[in-house]
Amino acid sequence: MTTRSILGAVFGVLIPLLLAAQTSPGIDVGGKVSEAPQAVDHAADTFDSHVVRRGSTVWFGKSKNKILDYADVTAKTGIVTTDHVTGKHYEEDTTRYKLAVVVTTPDASTATAEAKMREVVRYTETSSFFDILVEAKTGVEGSSTTYLGSHKVIAATIVTTLNATAAWTMTFETGVDIGTSAGQGQGMLVNVDRSIDVIDNRSSPGDTRAASGFGIEFIENGRLLAAVGDGMYLFDRDLDPDLKLVLAAAMEVVSFRYRQ
Repeated sequence: MTTRSILGAVFGVLIPLLLAAQTSPGIDVGGKVSEAPQAVDHAADTFDSHVVRRGSTVWFGKSKNKILDYADVTAKTGIVTTDHVTGKHYEEDTTRYKLAVVVTTPDASTATAEAKMREVVRYTETSSFFDILVEAKTGVEGSSTTYLGSHKVIAATIVTTLNATAAWTMTFETGVDIGTSAGQGQGMLVNVDRSIDVIDNRSSPGDTRAASGFGIEFIENGRLLAAVGDGMYLFDRDLDPDLKLVLAAAMEVVSFRYRQ
C-alpha cells in the first residue's frame, strides 16, 4: 500500500467529521454567468450589517449558528463521497457532499436551502530521492505531490415560507489557483422573474483595485443587494423580507463552502 493509499483511507473517515465541525463537492451545472465582477456602489450607509456567530456541531453533522439581530441558522452536512481517477499526466480526486440550511427569523419565517457541492483537485505525483530512501528503509512506497489546481461547484434550491411557490435556484463555481488565498468565482441566483449575479469580489494578494469589494456579492442590475465577508453579512436596507431570507440562505451556503 502506498503512502497516498494509507492517507486516503484515513481521510475517507475524517472528511465527513471535519466538514460538519466547520459549520461556525457530482454535478455539472449550467446557466448564465457574468464575465467579470460588476462595478457597484459600496456606500456603507445603505446597508444593515450582521455579525455571524458560528456554533459547534450538535449531532450527526448538525450545527447551530446565528446571524446576530436577524435570524438563527441550522446547517447539516450529508454523506461525503470521494472518487480518484488517474489521467495520462495527472491524478484527480473528487469530493461530493450535500448541505441543508434553514434560516429562521424571530417571527418564525424560514428559508430552506438544499445544496449539492463538488470539489475536484488535480495533482501530479513523483517519487523523489527522499521517497526512495523511505521506501528502502520502511518498505512503504512514497511519492511527492504537486497540486495543479482545484475547481468547486455549488448547486442549490432555496424556498421560503413567505413565498413557498417561488423557488430560487443558485449555481456558483470557482476555479482556484493553489498557492493563492482566493480565486474568482461566479454564479447566478434566479427564479422565474429575477436574476441576481453572485460574484466573488474578494481581494487577492497583489490586488491594486481602489475598491476590492466586500466579499462574495449578490448584484442585480448593478445594485448590490447583499454581501458576505470576514464574518459579516450585509443587506441592502430596502430589501423586502422574502428576498432578504433568500439571500441569507444563499449566503450561508456560499459562506460554508469558503470556510473549508
